[in-house]
Amino acid sequence: HQQRWPPWSAQHAPMLSELFECEIADVLSINSATNDQLRAFRARASNAIYFISLLEPRRPRIAPLGKPASSLPTALERLGADDPAIRKVQKLAERLRNEASVNVLISGETGTGKEVVARALHDSGNRAKGPFIAVNCAAIPEALIESELFGYEPGAFTGGRAKGMRGLIPQAHGGTLFLDEIGDMPLA
Repeated sequence: HQQRWPPWSAQHAPMLSELFECEIADVLSINSATNDQLRAFRARASNAIYFISLLEPRRPRIAPLGKPASSLPTALERLGADDPAIRKVQKLAERLRNEASVNVLISGETGTGKEVVARALHDSGNRAKGPFIAVNCAAIPEALIESELFGYEPGAFTGGRAKGMRGLIPQAHGGTLFLDEIGDMPLA
């Protein structure tokens, strides 16, 4: 028995309509739509009409036994390669991973895997023997940013540690300092 794609029918219309805030005029034919058919949806708020194409989800490709799936280092391979955007990130990371003096800016929305990419880049390069230090910059109070990043000498200020503190930048020497949420830090 072959499953028909897409696996929804008219019973899903109320959920889809509420979720996407749209009117679905052609619900009954969705169940028999082919992958290249377009369907029209009208947004309630703006009355705009949107067209969508029903696509079957991609299935992960499995490499044949006995053949390596990729020549990428394991850390970069773990990022996955089924998505063109991830393959692009892997290729760029492959080029950058052994550059000793390159600073890398990884941007993206919360939850997109910036730290995962940073860790893979660290683990696959010649900095892997050094520490990987991840810091949530948004959690550092403005008054302590300088002390946290650069450290301080004993007795530098009231309330500081008696022995001083080695900053995050010196701690990460020879490795990677991942500054998460750096955009939330004050500019001054």
